[in-house]
Amino acid sequence: MNMNKKILVVNLVPILFSIGGCTANQKGQIKQKMRDKSTAHKCVLLNDSAFQYITKYNFKHDAKDLDTALFLLKQATLCDTNYFVAYSNMANVYNLMQNYKVEIETLNKMLMLNKNNWWILTRKGLAYQKLNNAESAKKIYYSVDSLYQVAMGNDPSDINLIMNYIMF
Repeated sequence: MNMNKKILVVNLVPILFSIGGCTANQKGQIKQKMRDKSTAHKCVLLNDSAFQYITKYNFKHDAKDLDTALFLLKQATLCDTNYFVAYSNMANVYNLMQNYKVEIETLNKMLMLNKNNWWILTRKGLAYQKLNNAESAKKIYYSVDSLYQVAMGNDPSDINLIMNYIMF
């Protein structure tokens, strides 16, 4: 590992692991800090803080981290109801919690912001599969296939589109 990577790891590790489970007092402190910033900045801070808890969960698998991330993401989406990235992170949290019905509801909110997005639709199909609802998953996958066929008809030389079609 070169020196720059070592410095990055040394600087990131304490940040990622110093964040404990969020108590009621800490939630209050987070809310207070958010009052002092602009609305857009607040939303980004909430989402970024939630992402840190999701990352921490990936290392420690402590459900409290997902609860805290979800709390922060709900605040971020209340702050800005069109905050696509926060909804995406929220869908990831619901997936990690294996709460696929609410994941689908969150993906539907994302589809209202970005209609006919193949990536969101594919995730929705996967969630239906996890709920053992093969018919709904199949319908979604066919719609994704149709979207790809139209897109490839518009630009058959788009190598990235072809790669995504094959991979997804």
